[in-house]
Amino acid sequence: MSNPPRPRIARPRARRDCLDPAGEGRLRATAMAWRKSPPELIATFERVVPAGGAERRLMFGYPAAFVNGNMFAGLVEDRVVLRLDEAGIADAKRDGATDFEPMPGRRMTGWVAVAGTLTADEPGLRGWVARAFRHTAALPAKAGRKARGSRPRPRRAQRGRRAK
Repeated sequence: MSNPPRPRIARPRARRDCLDPAGEGRLRATAMAWRKSPPELIATFERVVPAGGAERRLMFGYPAAFVNGNMFAGLVEDRVVLRLDEAGIADAKRDGATDFEPMPGRRMTGWVAVAGTLTADEPGLRGWVARAFRHTAALPAKAGRKARGSRPRPRRAQRGRRAK
């Protein structure tokens, strides 16, 4: 008795822009080309982030600000991104902010992007960053990471010796 034929499964095809230019059909690595933030925007961001209670560090190579382990503001290319509550998002959108989409069509819930003239208005931007700070400070603190390397490693048997 023979087995019934297996259905043919189509293999996913590679996108043309990912193929090796040599034309051999191999895939090549593609990376998103993100622009660096303008130095003026970085300086403005450093001035508007509250000095007390905010921790500054890099997130994906861009300056960002955290409170209780949660990010509340940061830069992405030429935009300032802010974590706000629903009312804050509605107010920010009325002032010209947009939904934050790190990739087209991938909106991040609870985040807005501020760009252009809104970033040039330093007192206004300081108010938005302070509002994001207050909202994020009210969220539960993010749990810290577990320390790595605290458990003992199993010993390896020495080469050339037999266990007795």
